[in-house]
Amino acid sequence: MDMQMYMFNLRNLADKLAALRDPNIWTVQTPGSVNDLWVNPVPYASGVNMPGTCTGPGFNPFQIQAVRQGLNFLVDRNFIVNQIYGGFAIPYISPWHAKMPEYRREATFFRALDQSFSYDQTRAANQISTALTAVPGMSLDSTGHWVYQSCPLTVRFTIRTEDIRLDIGNYVASLLEAIGFTVIRDYSVAAAAFDRVYFGPPDQAAWNLYTEGFAFTSLQAWQDDWIAGFYTAYSGETVWDFYTPPAPLVENATKLLNSNYASLAERQTMVKDASTLAVEDGVRVWMVAENAVFIYNKRITAAVNDLMAGPWGSFTTRSARYGTPGGTLSIGQPVHWNSQWNTYRGFTWLYDATQQRALTDLGVDLHPTTGLPVAVRATADVTTAGPTGTLAVPSDAKVYNTTSAQFENVPAAATATSKILYNYTFAPWHDGSTMNMEDIWYTIANYYRREGGTDRATDPYTGAQFPVGDIGRIDPRADSPAVNRWLGLFKGAKQVGPNSMEIYADYWQVDSSMIGFTMDFFPAQPWHVHEVQVQTVLDNATRMDASSAQSAQKPVVDLIRGPTIPLMNDALAALKAANHLPPGAASMGITTSSASARYTALDAFRTAHNHYYVSNGPYYLDQVNVPVKQTVMKRYAAYPFPADHWDSFIAPALPSVTIGSVADVVPGIATNIAVNTAVGGTATSNLNVSYLVRNVGLDETVLTGAPTATGTAGVWSINLDANTTGRLVPGGHEITVTALAGELGIPVGTARAFIVIPLTVYLGKLIQDQNAVISGMQQDLTTSKDQLAAANAQISTLTTLLTVSIIVAVVAVVIGLVGIAMIRRGPRSPGTREPPTEKSGEEL
Repeated sequence: MDMQMYMFNLRNLADKLAALRDPNIWTVQTPGSVNDLWVNPVPYASGVNMPGTCTGPGFNPFQIQAVRQGLNFLVDRNFIVNQIYGGFAIPYISPWHAKMPEYRREATFFRALDQSFSYDQTRAANQISTALTAVPGMSLDSTGHWVYQSCPLTVRFTIRTEDIRLDIGNYVASLLEAIGFTVIRDYSVAAAAFDRVYFGPPDQAAWNLYTEGFAFTSLQAWQDDWIAGFYTAYSGETVWDFYTPPAPLVENATKLLNSNYASLAERQTMVKDASTLAVEDGVRVWMVAENAVFIYNKRITAAVNDLMAGPWGSFTTRSARYGTPGGTLSIGQPVHWNSQWNTYRGFTWLYDATQQRALTDLGVDLHPTTGLPVAVRATADVTTAGPTGTLAVPSDAKVYNTTSAQFENVPAAATATSKILYNYTFAPWHDGSTMNMEDIWYTIANYYRREGGTDRATDPYTGAQFPVGDIGRIDPRADSPAVNRWLGLFKGAKQVGPNSMEIYADYWQVDSSMIGFTMDFFPAQPWHVHEVQVQTVLDNATRMDASSAQSAQKPVVDLIRGPTIPLMNDALAALKAANHLPPGAASMGITTSSASARYTALDAFRTAHNHYYVSNGPYYLDQVNVPVKQTVMKRYAAYPFPADHWDSFIAPALPSVTIGSVADVVPGIATNIAVNTAVGGTATSNLNVSYLVRNVGLDETVLTGAPTATGTAGVWSINLDANTTGRLVPGGHEITVTALAGELGIPVGTARAFIVIPLTVYLGKLIQDQNAVISGMQQDLTTSKDQLAAANAQISTLTTLLTVSIIVAVVAVVIGLVGIAMIRRGPRSPGTREPPTEKSGEEL
């Protein structure tokens, strides 16, 4: 079968170069694939031996912050960029890399942070050695290897084998061995690595380091959740059940996550503080951001690609088309079905999530070229009193009570920071059942029902305990950090129309559209599919979360394959026979007739397609072929939007910046640099434009500022006066100019290199140039001498008076030439220039 799209970036340099040259392929390049080291900070449990063959007590060196932090200095990211990626990557040190919006907002700060933790092998060795030497029982033997209580200090390094991370892992392992570690290179494929690193207990010496990789699946202008999501328990991995990061990091990350700031300036201070603390803690050590190359067969004439994620974004598969309508789109990817397909704690792998995006709509998604919220199945009209004010929540707004299992009115005098009016676009579910407000109400109730035991069901804003729900009582990890966050913000819901809901939330953000995005909860599946899978959990036959399943020795709910399909078949049969209604059905408007119709529709769908993934997107899941690892999706005829609905995203109107040529800059001499800006190809100055100058050799930001608008649309000038250039030191420099539309726009920019030369070199060049001019003038004078000699021969027969007159005239001309030459060349010492030779007899 021919492949028209490969839903993964090419992994080696030869393939990338071949694709860029192939006339039958068109490519997309994005910075959305990144690699890092996931560092296990958890001390080993009592009685756990050192990894390897030695039976002595174990010690995890990465439980020491200074050792984790030292990895930043140990790794030469430029080596990885150039030698492993062949230049198709950029170094990545700070929590955001240089092509991300958050980095560009604070480019000066992040460049300095990068420099503070950049490659310094001596510093790495010294810092790690100092930290280990302080550990009782730790020593360095005569061969230069660390020993802990008679056992070699051994770390188990889980290295992925399917892609370029194999090379990165071997490189880092060699660096660790060079400073005295004993390294077990635990080469692993995806599924095995995932089970060990993310779902297994981290205190059993099963892993110490992991060659982690992430794919950014959308451009996002504002990432308040970023630090919390990578450096705190908000990310949900089992490591955080054993390890608590430093309190200042947790505090800053949580404030950002919760938007606990009163202004953009305060937010940016939090971003900088949290970033510094995150890099210092060192639980994740970023390596590189790849310039990922994606390929399409040229039969595909157009498709929306996310500026960060490329085809991994939501809009690619739903906008790809051939020159003429119709046909089959064959998409390949390297790995299939690594995570379970359930909407509670599944779809954790990119390879599964990319398929889900073709099958499922969000209410509010992110624009692929601005990173700002865009309506898909819900418009979000935001009213906010934030950051400091409050709105009254209507007394008839509802919250769910897990004890009474129904919706009830909010407490008296309830308030909220913001109100979001969602207007929904409904259409039949993929099983043909009716989507309506029953599913909206059910989703809220389901969030409450997921809350688990005392170790997990905690409001992240107040620290208060959520009431335990019936699902969470069986599977305490069914809730997810995202659900906890949503419930912590939620203050009440009020239905105001057949397809409209008001949500009240204690949430504010500097960009109000992000309030609607954050509180969006448009259902991915209908309530009756939820009830079928939930029943298997309530029967204690399954779990929603892989970690819970591992602990309980139960299968994870998977809606498309595996051992839970027969369990759901039994559950559906029982629920259909009983015409089961979910808890609180009456308060959600769910009737027995609605339930009957829904179970009948699901039963027919399951019979036809042999799975339970019923959703709402432009394609429905028709077949799942497990032996050949293939999913077949078909166009859903009842989808509410036409195929060209997202075509405006194909050719976006984005800001662009160009920098004119930059002449050599001389300290103490003013210079100007021209800049041009446009939006969608049209010149405009209606942008916020800034620049920074970096000394490349020192890797330091040395100048920042804003260019001056010239009065001509899109034309700017960076005027560096003598005092400003006087602060520059000779060497290679780079100027980066960034433009954004408004204070809250997404920054875009470009860079140009230039040289700062010493004043002596500049003066030397001037002297050289002037010498060239003088040489030309001297040549002119030589020519004049020859001409005068010829004239003298011709006029030798003239009368003495005429001869004298001519001589006087010629001498005057020659003296004039000499005067001009002297003026152009400048003062010279006496006797350096030959006096003009008088000629006689030259005929005119």
